[in-house]
Amino acid sequence: MRPIIKRLLLMAVIVGGVVVSGYFALALLTPQFGRIVGYANQQPQLKIRQPGNASPAANVEHIRQLATLHLDYKPEIRQFYWPEPSVIEEHDTCWLVIFTRKVPIYRWLGFEEVVRPVDQVMFLTIEKRDETARLGRWCE
Repeated sequence: MRPIIKRLLLMAVIVGGVVVSGYFALALLTPQFGRIVGYANQQPQLKIRQPGNASPAANVEHIRQLATLHLDYKPEIRQFYWPEPSVIEEHDTCWLVIFTRKVPIYRWLGFEEVVRPVDQVMFLTIEKRDETARLGRWCE
C-alpha cells in the first residue's frame, strides 16, 4: 500500500474513533438519552406551619386541595414534582405551599445515573382574600 493511503486510512480510523467515543461520552453524560427507571427520593410527608392564631384544619385541607388542583392544571411542570405538597405555611395574608422536586434515576446502556435538579422545591402562593394562586414565594 502506498504511504499516503495508509495515512488517510489511519486518519479516518482515528477521526471515526474520536467521533464514536465522543458520542458515547455525551450519551452517558446527558440524561435524555436514557429513560427514567425510578426516583431517588420519595413523596415527603406534609408539614403544616401555622402561627398562634391558626386556621382550622378544614381550611388547611381546602388549601391542600387547591394547591394540588393548581399543579394538576400545569402539565408542563406536574411531571417534575411530587403530586402532594410537602409544606403548607400559613401567613397573615396568604398561604405558602411548597412542592418537592422528584429526583429521577436514568438508565441507558446498563448504566444508572441520578440527576439532581438545581431547584429542589417549587413555591405556590395562595392569597387568603380571594384564593388566587401564583407560582413563587410572594408571602411576607
